[in-house]
Amino acid sequence: MNKNNGKKPFPWKCSKCQEKAVYDGTMNYSTDLEFDNRVYRIKIPKLKTPRCRKCGAPIIDSEADEHITAEFLRLAKLLTPDKIRKYRERLGISQKDLASAIGIVEKEVARYESGRQFQQRPVDNMLRLFFGLPEARDLLTKRKLSRVGLVTNSPAKAAS
Repeated sequence: MNKNNGKKPFPWKCSKCQEKAVYDGTMNYSTDLEFDNRVYRIKIPKLKTPRCRKCGAPIIDSEADEHITAEFLRLAKLLTPDKIRKYRERLGISQKDLASAIGIVEKEVARYESGRQFQQRPVDNMLRLFFGLPEARDLLTKRKLSRVGLVTNSPAKAAS
């Protein structure tokens, strides 16, 4: 009995050679990913992913993609989608409020939390400051910005 975790049963048709020869398997996976003007070498020995037994082509399914993404985030030292969501929820704020505080759009927060997009290093740094330092949260949510002269309370003060 094939254990496909809800996937269609093997064998699958290979998109490369068109043979019905794709089965569950493992492979030594390696790729380079450029991010923040740096190349990250991602190596995952024995990555579990379907492969074609005829031509050898791997089929990177969602499970393999999650594993590759997790390895990249680890190498790049970026916050994971789960951590971003967990920290935001722990603070009891919405995606919209977080986005507003760090100067991005709400859709970006949703994409970071779902893993559909990686945050750039400056955004990752802002997230870490926001989550880690109450003082940074206060400044970024404008509660204290007027006290340090970065935001004025009225248009008349802005003109002076």
